[in-house]
Amino acid sequence: MHDSHLSQVDLNLLVGLDVLLELRSVSAAARQLGLSQSAMSHQLRRLRETFDDSLLVAGKGGMVATPRAEQLRAPVRRALSELGRALRGEQGFDPSTATRTFVIASKDVVEVLGLPPMLRVISLEAPGIQLDSRPIDATTPACLQEGTIDLVIGHDLEARFATRLPGLRTQIVSTDQSVCLLRQGHPAAEQAFTLDAFLALRHVIIGASFPYADSIEVRAREVGVELDIAARVSHFMAAPFAVASSDLVAVVPERIAHHFCELVPLVVVPLPEALRMSTDLVMSWHERYEEDPSNRWLREVTARLTLSFDRKDCEGVACCGPRGVAGD
Repeated sequence: MHDSHLSQVDLNLLVGLDVLLELRSVSAAARQLGLSQSAMSHQLRRLRETFDDSLLVAGKGGMVATPRAEQLRAPVRRALSELGRALRGEQGFDPSTATRTFVIASKDVVEVLGLPPMLRVISLEAPGIQLDSRPIDATTPACLQEGTIDLVIGHDLEARFATRLPGLRTQIVSTDQSVCLLRQGHPAAEQAFTLDAFLALRHVIIGASFPYADSIEVRAREVGVELDIAARVSHFMAAPFAVASSDLVAVVPERIAHHFCELVPLVVVPLPEALRMSTDLVMSWHERYEEDPSNRWLREVTARLTLSFDRKDCEGVACCGPRGVAGD
């Protein structure tokens, strides 16, 4: 900087810098701040003069941040966040007295299985809190970055949408082995479940528009085999009902599989050894909420409630299929 005194810095410029470093686009930053593109360009010129650095330069696929800009990004974000809380009079977060709405996006099975225990916690710990639950769709990354979604629970967003999401923060809250779901009485569940036996079945695949990176379809291709796909469904909750009334098979995380067994007559069978795989349940948020007390509370409660996905003790219950698998 030409002058090291904070009094010489226009704090409005730091707001512009924060948005520019997040979006890496003058036009996009102008839209988010409600400015004309020329006004945003003028702010960038002033920022370059203030910090004596180009900050953003042309690069492959758009603008890229200079090393100095990357150095500034985190402290500027933290400073603006702290200042915002101070101006709003937020000294902390007391869930017992707080009144606000959290917006959570999740895949359908998380909503069905996770929302009831979340509501129980809220009724006991935070009666003034409301939840706005919505599905993960193509608008989710933008909503997360714009601050209209507080938390996303599901697959890794960057992997799902095959794009870099500036400012994304993630935490794996659960990792689970995948298993097969078959209807009760299915002949394949009564014999050694080899790779050949698995491939002889027709499959229900979850993910209608494209296979997720941790899907059985992708895993099968990694080992050089193809599945006989009978149906693709866009929601986890559709799979168990399709399987229970047919000779089809679906592959889902084990904890979720045992919850499905309580809804419809199913058996759970381990995947053949050659196709063993695990699935992560990922919690995602934007870095603007990294230090926000209310959002920290929301993340802590969400992580705590992943215990509700633990498989129940099904020993001796019909939902537990044969545990042995023949080697491949």
